[in-house]
Amino acid sequence: MEVNSELFRSAWSKFPTGVTVITSNDHENNVHGMTANAVLSVSNDPPMVIISVGIDRQSNSFITTNKRFGVNILSDDQTDWAEFYAMKPENRGDALPGEIRKSDNGIGILDGALTFMDCEVTEAYEVGDHTLFLGTVVYAEGQDGWPLLYHEGDYLSLNEDPD
Repeated sequence: MEVNSELFRSAWSKFPTGVTVITSNDHENNVHGMTANAVLSVSNDPPMVIISVGIDRQSNSFITTNKRFGVNILSDDQTDWAEFYAMKPENRGDALPGEIRKSDNGIGILDGALTFMDCEVTEAYEVGDHTLFLGTVVYAEGQDGWPLLYHEGDYLSLNEDPD
């Protein structure tokens, strides 16, 4: 069977993932975000992650320019953040679903996120229609709770009763 983008996306929808919001800053230091599940821990020493960002995404140009991004791992009660940043920027409106504070480096931290990591880009690789950004984690914080999961187009929680 020939693999097209629809079949490829459908195949990957069977693989449950955690949900993150990648934050970055524009040239005026405003916080921008995008919902992502293509995030990977690649090294403990030094602590490093890889994120995959579509070349045509606004966040791609911000990360490329500023060489910095944040990874906010969402808790199971943050579906509103995931949905908000999954929309195109022009469709979001001005009302944020919650509060954002900034790290010492100015990167957006979503209040209530299970984990936040402030990352400096060390390498970037264009692969197909995405850029893989390799980042060194320079600051992290976290709290206890349940993660927000994504599977076959739905948000899930490990803390829910699976009727």
